[in-house]
Formats: sequence, C-alpha cells, structure tokens
Amino acid sequence: MKFFGNVMAAYLTHLMADPLNPAFVPSVGYHQMYGSPNPDTVYRTATVDGRGIYELHGYRGTAPDVTIMPFGAPTANGLETFTELNLDDLPLDDSGRFEVTLSEVRPPGVECWWRLRPETRSLMLRSVSHDWGAHSDPRVAIVRTDRAAARSHRDAVSARLQSYSQVVEAMMMSGIRRVEQLRGAGVVNRLVAVDYRQGGARADQWYQEGCFELGPDEALLIETTLPQGCNTFSLSLTDAYFSTIDWAGTQSSLNHEQARIGSDRDVKLVVASTDVGVANWLDTAGHDTGVLQFRWSGGSQAPELGIHKVPVAACAAMHQPGERIDPHERAEAVRRRRVGAQLRSLW
Repeated sequence: MKFFGNVMAAYLTHLMADPLNPAFVPSVGYHQMYGSPNPDTVYRTATVDGRGIYELHGYRGTAPDVTIMPFGAPTANGLETFTELNLDDLPLDDSGRFEVTLSEVRPPGVECWWRLRPETRSLMLRSVSHDWGAHSDPRVAIVRTDRAAARSHRDAVSARLQSYSQVVEAMMMSGIRRVEQLRGAGVVNRLVAVDYRQGGARADQWYQEGCFELGPDEALLIETTLPQGCNTFSLSLTDAYFSTIDWAGTQSSLNHEQARIGSDRDVKLVVASTDVGVANWLDTAGHDTGVLQFRWSGGSQAPELGIHKVPVAACAAMHQPGERIDPHERAEAVRRRRVGAQLRSLW
C-alpha cells in the first residue's frame, strides 16, 4: 500500500510538477502514505520557480492555523526551508477572499506582497485543525504572471518521467531509513527529542520520536503533565515504514481536543493493539512495531514522559473511572473520526 501511495504522491508532486502552470495538489496525507503526516493537518504543495512572479488568490477559511512553507533544494538534513508565510497576515475582503503577489522583488504598484527567495522550488500549504470537520480549509489558486501560460514542454515532461522511479524509491526509503535510525540508536519503547525545524516544522513545535515494539499481550503506558504554555498537541503512530497509521478508521492519533486531560493537566496514554477500554488509547492497528511521533506546541520545552511496558490485562485497573470508556463510546468516537476526516479537504 505504501508503494502505491508513493507512486500517487510522486505523480502529483514530481511528474505533473510545472513551475509555469503550478497548482496546490495533495503532497502528503491520508492516501499518499508518504512520510508521517500529522493527522490534524491537510498538506498541499505547488511547484514554483523562485525567480518567477506568482499571484495567490483564494479564501482563508476558518481552520485555526494556515501557513505556507517555502522549500528549496534537498540538503543533508532534508529540504532547505525559508521564512514561513502566514495567511493571517493577509488582508481579507468582506467575503474572506485574499490576493497576494510572490516574487523576489516587489513589482511596481503591488500593495500586498510576499518576498519569494530565488532558491525556492515549492510552496507547501498547511491547514491545521484539531476539531476535524468543524472548520473549513483554505481554497487557494496560484498563477504565474511573468510568463505566458503554456503547456509543459515534452522534453521537460520526459526528463521528469525518466527520474520518476528514483523519486518513488527515495520516498519509500526516506521512511525506512528513519525507522532504521531510531532502532539503530536503541530508541525502542521510549522517546527522544527531535529537531525538525530545518525540515519545515513550526518554531514553537516540539517533536519526540521513538519506536514501539510490542507483543500481542503488551502495551505501553505513557504518562506526562503538560508544561505551562503547552496547550496543544498531536500524538500519532506510524507503521514500520514511517507511514502514519490509518487515523480515520482507527484511533491511531489523539490531539488536545480528542484526548481526555486531567484537571491537573495530566495526560495518560496507552499504546496497544487491543482496545483496553481507556479513552486515551492509541491503536497500533495490529502493527507489532512502528514509531511513536509526538508533536507538542507552545511552552519552552517538550513535556517529560514516563513510559512503561505493561500487560494489556492490567491497563484498565491503572486508570480511574473517568479515564475509561465503554464499547459504545469507542464506536461513537471512531464514527466521529471517520466523518471528520472526510469533511476535511482532500484536494
């Protein structure tokens, strides 16, 4: 499944990529299975030429956090990144519509303008919502204005086609290598801090990652207290290839809206393949190994975590009645996930 998802992702973002005729297309997400996308984020990417002039037209929507991350060429630490662009900085008309020009130098007479670094190769539009389906995602069009629109030259398409298989392989191997790195460093059934800012992560976001490795009767009990200022989070699981596990059909992720948080800001999680009857269960969906990927926002540092491997049979007794959930409540929670995930923008 990961292979076919990567084939689709490479078709959209590489084979069909044309800086003369760009469009924001799905880049990483539920169906592409590339990387470890945040289940709370819709990602779309447009290929651009940083030396060109572009106009963005669209509607901001109501998602709480909408930004554009400009990316450059590949480096040893991932794609080169530039200053993030926030749609909240744009003036909106009465209908919520905006228009902004992107270029290296502000064109004469242009009032709303963002600087585009000449090294820029793509723009990733990110729409974050922790209440799936309750907000509208942005609608954004991009057009190049310094050159006349034209069909892609067949030589350019041919060149992209010749490198297509290498791009798919690179997508596949990027996740596999990340899991190998964690396992090689002995980061199993524990988490370590990871700095993804050079890869486009938000400046106020803290990452923690580690592999899980569990038998059918084993679970991980994870406990933490949210530091002051750390009010949002997104906690998710990936498979052994670093693809986020199906977050619509299973509770393989939780955010601060979905999880139960104690009055003293305590958060208690259980990672297991079996439903242990607690609200904050992260479902491995039958995967005996994969990656824990935790994102925390705000505060001066990531929370300190206590992680213990425990028997599945003992998990329920380790939780207070208010932390537990019955089968009817679980089914309703998964139903809401399925509905919310489909109400978000898929394109």
